[in-house]
Amino acid sequence: MSRMRLIAGLVTLAALYFGWNLMHPGIQQVSQTGNGPLVAIMIPNADHIPLRVLFGSFFTWYLFCFINIVDQRVRRPVMRFGKYVRTLDAGLNFLEPIVHDTLRDVSVQDVVIEVEVDDMQTKDNVGISIKGLLTYRIDENQVQAAVVEVEDVDKSVNERALSTLADVGATRDLDTLLEHRDQFCIDIKAKLSERITSWGIAVQAFELQEFRINDGEVEKAIAMKARARKEGEAELVRASMQTQIAKSLNEAAELYTENGRWLKGVETLTELCRSGNNNTILVPTDLTESLARVHPLLPK
Repeated sequence: MSRMRLIAGLVTLAALYFGWNLMHPGIQQVSQTGNGPLVAIMIPNADHIPLRVLFGSFFTWYLFCFINIVDQRVRRPVMRFGKYVRTLDAGLNFLEPIVHDTLRDVSVQDVVIEVEVDDMQTKDNVGISIKGLLTYRIDENQVQAAVVEVEDVDKSVNERALSTLADVGATRDLDTLLEHRDQFCIDIKAKLSERITSWGIAVQAFELQEFRINDGEVEKAIAMKARARKEGEAELVRASMQTQIAKSLNEAAELYTENGRWLKGVETLTELCRSGNNNTILVPTDLTESLARVHPLLPK
C-alpha cells in the first residue's frame, strides 16, 4: 500500500509537471550575428517550471511517504518483497516505502458474531437447535499469524465455531445440556480456543442466546417432568410447614392451664357469636360438661 501510494504520487506529479509546461512553453527566438548562421535561443517563460522543481517534488513526496499513521483500533502489517517483517503499532510510524509494502489494517477490537446450529443430535438422540454469541479478537501480538496462517479470519472463525458447537453438543445428553448450560459454554470456549489459537485469535466468551428442542413431544414430556417436580417440592414445603405449625400448637397447648383452656374456649365462642352471618354455634365440650354439673343444682 505504501509503495502504491508512492508510485501514484510520483505519476501525478509528473503528469502535472508536463501538462503545465505544455501549456506554458518557453519562448524560442532566432538571432544571427554578422554573417554567421542563424542561432535559436530559448528564452524561458516566467510560467515555465524547470526540471529541478520536478525532481525536488519527487524527493519531497518520497520523504512524505515514510509517514504512516495507525489508528488505535488497528495494527498495520508490513511486507518486504513478499515476506512479513513487522507490525506497525498505533500512532506515528516511519517506514521506507520502496522496499516495504503495507497490507490492509487488521482490527484488534472485540468481534461479536452469532453462531447458530439449526438441527443437531444430542448424545441421547434428541434434535435441538442452539444459538449463541461468540466474542473474540485478534491478539495484537499475533497479527502475523492472522495475516499469514489463514485466508479469511472472520469467515474461518465462524466456520470453526459452528463445527465446535455441533461437536461438543453431540457429546452431551439433553438433561446435561439443560441443567449445566454454564459448563457447556465453558467447554465450547475451551474447545474453540484450541482450534483457532494458531491463527492469533483469542476467544473472549461464548454465551447461549437460545436453546430450542425440535421434537414437540419431548418438549411436552420435559415440561410435565418439571411440573411434577415443582408440585412435589410444593407438597414437601406444605408438609414441612404443617409439621412446624403442629409442633407450635402442641407447645402452646402444654402451656395452658385448666382455667386458661376454659377462657380460650369462651373467647372462641364469643368471636363466633359476633358474626351476623354465622348460623352455627360451636359449644366447647368443657362448657357442656360444666352445664351438666350445674343442672342438678338448678331449682325445678
